[in-house]
Amino acid sequence: MRDEAKRLSTTLFRSVFVYSIAILLCFSGIFMALFYLVYEHDEEQRVATIAESAAAFLEDKDTQDSVRILEGQLGQDIRYTLVDPQGNVVFDSGGNVDENHADRPEILEAREKGISTVTRYSSTLGKDTIYTAVLLDSGNVLRLSEERASFVSVFKSTEPALIVALAAAFVLSVALSRLLTHRTVAPLNQIDVASPLENETYEEMRPLLSRVEAQQRQLMEQNRELARAENIRREFSANVSHEMKTPLQVISGYAELLAGGKIPQKDAERFARIILTESANMTDLINDVLVLSRIDDPVMENAGKEEVELLSLSHEIVTRFLPLAEKQSVSIRCLGSSVVVDGNKSLLDQLVSNLLSNALKYSDPDGEVVVLVGKSIAPPDSEGTPMAYIRVRDNGCGIPLEEQHKIFERFYRVDKSRSKESGGTGLGLAIAKHAAVFHNGTISVESSVGRGSVFTVRIPTEHEG
Repeated sequence: MRDEAKRLSTTLFRSVFVYSIAILLCFSGIFMALFYLVYEHDEEQRVATIAESAAAFLEDKDTQDSVRILEGQLGQDIRYTLVDPQGNVVFDSGGNVDENHADRPEILEAREKGISTVTRYSSTLGKDTIYTAVLLDSGNVLRLSEERASFVSVFKSTEPALIVALAAAFVLSVALSRLLTHRTVAPLNQIDVASPLENETYEEMRPLLSRVEAQQRQLMEQNRELARAENIRREFSANVSHEMKTPLQVISGYAELLAGGKIPQKDAERFARIILTESANMTDLINDVLVLSRIDDPVMENAGKEEVELLSLSHEIVTRFLPLAEKQSVSIRCLGSSVVVDGNKSLLDQLVSNLLSNALKYSDPDGEVVVLVGKSIAPPDSEGTPMAYIRVRDNGCGIPLEEQHKIFERFYRVDKSRSKESGGTGLGLAIAKHAAVFHNGTISVESSVGRGSVFTVRIPTEHEG
């Protein structure tokens, strides 16, 4: 792990500065090379001009006159050589030369074209030298030579000015790099992460800011879910405590009276029945709480599923509720066709049982409760999944429209007085809803006051038949 975080501004400044200095040095080198080439070309032209001018004065002159004229015109600044047609050096201002010059490039080209200028390394002088040769009418060749200043010497001659220029360029590069870095980083420093897409910044930053905003929305939604879950947990705990407190007080009170032993036998039997009823209510409440806890458990999401035939399951549940229905003078029946879903049989049993128990609880005497089971086939041109349905219909008191969106909440009761009489826990429909959601299904209600209710559960199924 690095001790210090990498800063964008520092990285950008270094990059801009290094690149600007590299470009500056590169262009300086190119400029010096071009300057040197121009300088060399000018020198060659100057020597060639001198050679042509001197040759014009040597027409029809013998060797001695030619030497005397050249001495007067050229002096000691330029070395001059006269070469006869055989390549022998007739005269050389630099001293006696015994070598034959017939094969020298400038001599050969001058005899062919009349004049020649070349730059080559002189083994005699040990330096690069400019040679200009001119063919005379006498057949001799006049050759002028001048040492060429090297690139290094030219560079040294401009070194002071070049150093000043480079120093100024260095300072300017630092200033411009800082300015460019500041202007580049400024929009990034002004980004408000609370609302990333509302910032005016570089287009290349948009994908990143979009991801940041999406993550923020996700985190906010998760926080809302956590807050909602915490509120539900607190409300649930409070409701459970409240729901258990009442039967416990009743049980405790009547048990205390029985423990005194001074009550008539008739009252003792009535008190015992009340204690038994409240104990049953507490047992139902605890069982419902355990069912909800099991549904909410993340482990339950990965629980294995099996094929469940809904019509036969509904028949079993209806048979189980027949004694209660007869006691309340309510007829109950199950109709429909066979349909199979992949699910948890225990939860599906709990779902249908709670809906049926609710329907019986709120039905009037001589009422009717019907359980319908079937399958909704998706249209041939749609991509929808076929849905199995379980529909529980009663002709009881019904549910007011303004209450219908609340009935699936935990511990919510539409008619609290009637629920109290019938011993409801207020968790039945909440369990039904969670069981439907567990099976990737839905639950809905259609109801009107005085005309009964219809609860419909839909569960996806891929099974045929």
